[in-house]
Amino acid sequence: MKYPTITAGAWAASAPVLLFKNGGPSLGAYFNITSRTFLKSGCNETAIRAAFQAIDNYSTNSSGIAILNQIFKVNTSSPLITKEDVENFLKPYIREAFESLAELDYPYPANFLAPLPKWPVREACKYLTKDSGSDFDRATHLFNAISVYYGNKTACVRSDKCPDAGFWADLAWSWQECTEIIIEKCALGPPNDFFWSYCNESTVLSMIKENCQKNFNNTGYNTTMLREDGVEKLYGFDFRGASNIIFTNGDLDVWSSGGVTENSPGIKNANSRGIYNYYIHGSAHHLDLRQPTKCDPTSVVHARYQIVQILLCWAYPTRPECSTPFQQQDLPEFEEVNATDCTTIINGYPWGIESKESKTNSANLSAHGVFYLTIVIAFLSFFY
Repeated sequence: MKYPTITAGAWAASAPVLLFKNGGPSLGAYFNITSRTFLKSGCNETAIRAAFQAIDNYSTNSSGIAILNQIFKVNTSSPLITKEDVENFLKPYIREAFESLAELDYPYPANFLAPLPKWPVREACKYLTKDSGSDFDRATHLFNAISVYYGNKTACVRSDKCPDAGFWADLAWSWQECTEIIIEKCALGPPNDFFWSYCNESTVLSMIKENCQKNFNNTGYNTTMLREDGVEKLYGFDFRGASNIIFTNGDLDVWSSGGVTENSPGIKNANSRGIYNYYIHGSAHHLDLRQPTKCDPTSVVHARYQIVQILLCWAYPTRPECSTPFQQQDLPEFEEVNATDCTTIINGYPWGIESKESKTNSANLSAHGVFYLTIVIAFLSFFY
């Protein structure tokens, strides 16, 4: 959108381009989808809420906090001591696991942000199918659930004592989040989501500023550098002047909360301008953009197939079938592939989807090699 003259097109996979001030999504949309993904995967909301309440119950006194240190295997170098420690460190640590598991709910084992099993949310939900009755059991089951993400190991949950090992590697992204890419999202609690409420419309910006000042206090940073409307002013949210962009979002992915919709300006009925918008059932964060595997749902396979047709015409516009813009087709509903072998598929186009065009294109792809190298494509995939 900003520099259309230097690109032939863009495949914006799971890009939350609207999750900013005045972009449209509600403040609680991100956590609404997080909760939805877990509940669709077998979790019981009553069990989750009861487990969160158990954390609150234990946090009221020192003996209870000691139990939390024990259950969550908190590193002795960073023990939870006060109720504020539970609020400021343990609860965000728990919430981050839920967010990340929903984002990374792939149908095969993966190691994107952490080593995870196939359908990791389902694995976590095995511990949260019903209320277990006692606060100790509730908290233990919650620990087992988040251990699908963190691993069953001693944990440092206090970022002030032992910062996340990835903090420095992610510093550039954190800096952007504190200057011009200001993502505003809050858990609001029921009925929006199953979390505890920790911010709202009137407090979210001050919370972001406080965290940014704390993280970058020694760099000369100050909150006047934070531009809440930076994305709106730099890029805008109106796509009526845009062309040649493929937007894809998965219904399992938390970041789909900020994806474009048919109601976004310039998105509906825009195939003639090369604008395509795919909402993929059974897909987590940029699954369509990842290497194909034998375990990919049919909805994802069909999305990839259509995307190849679009990319081919962007790369080779003189091909006979490219005389008119490709017309987007509805994707099938989610259908899980009952496969135990989730090996990757190399050069597998058209992935079992046969048509006259796919046979011709498959031959041409083999003849031309990896055609993606002939076209400048911006892969826009947010992963935090």
